[in-house]
Amino acid sequence: RKVLWVDQSCDANEEHSVCVYGAKSCYRGRCAGFGTNEACWAGYGDGMDLDCRTGWFCHLARCIPQLPNLHTCGETGHPHECVRGHLCNSAAIPPICQPLYSLPDGELASSYQLCQSAHIDPRNSECAQPGTTTMQGKGCTKTSDCVRSDTSFGECTCKQWWEGEGTPGYCEFKSPDTSRPAFREFQQLRDTRCHHMWSAERCAMENGQEDMLERLQTEEATNADPTSLKDCGRQILVELFRGRSTRASAALLVMASVPLLMAQ
Repeated sequence: RKVLWVDQSCDANEEHSVCVYGAKSCYRGRCAGFGTNEACWAGYGDGMDLDCRTGWFCHLARCIPQLPNLHTCGETGHPHECVRGHLCNSAAIPPICQPLYSLPDGELASSYQLCQSAHIDPRNSECAQPGTTTMQGKGCTKTSDCVRSDTSFGECTCKQWWEGEGTPGYCEFKSPDTSRPAFREFQQLRDTRCHHMWSAERCAMENGQEDMLERLQTEEATNADPTSLKDCGRQILVELFRGRSTRASAALLVMASVPLLMAQ
């Protein structure tokens, strides 16, 4: 059956779909959620606010309205107390709800998601352009190997192909390019037409924008990995996974394939 979350479109007469959170019912074409002071549970594995309607969050077992732009925030300690497309900037005095990716360089920010540059200088907690580095694509064994000139770190990421020589990881320095059309379009979609708890995939599918998400993922897929998966490795993986459908089987086969890949 198709599993639907609060505020997704639904058909009360459809036997092959089910609303699983909130009121667990289809009302006027949408999976019904709870509003102000209605009981909710924040312990679901998929997210804290799944029982509440778009624009509400679950706090102390009750759905309460999210806070608007520039409203003071931080008292609840809840990560989604501000309306969609906003975060509580705890570095501001006083802390206030501010739009994602809106602050220019030099502004104090508690999250890189508040900065136009999508980066914070750790030396002063201000939005800034990322520092320079000579480690992009270079070998590493730990995150501290991947440092920028501003003392911020990238990620030490596993190479897709490693034959046992040198380091198994490489340094990746990525910050979202907020100027890209696909990034801006999809962010606008999430901020206006999706529940804040929906995944990117659920948001895209609900709005018929799978192509937009695919463009975004394609742009984000570029990396600095100096290696590539060899044809023999691809063939081994194809043969190992052919005919296997369960997760448990797949996990065991991945573990079994490692020494084979290393031996090539």
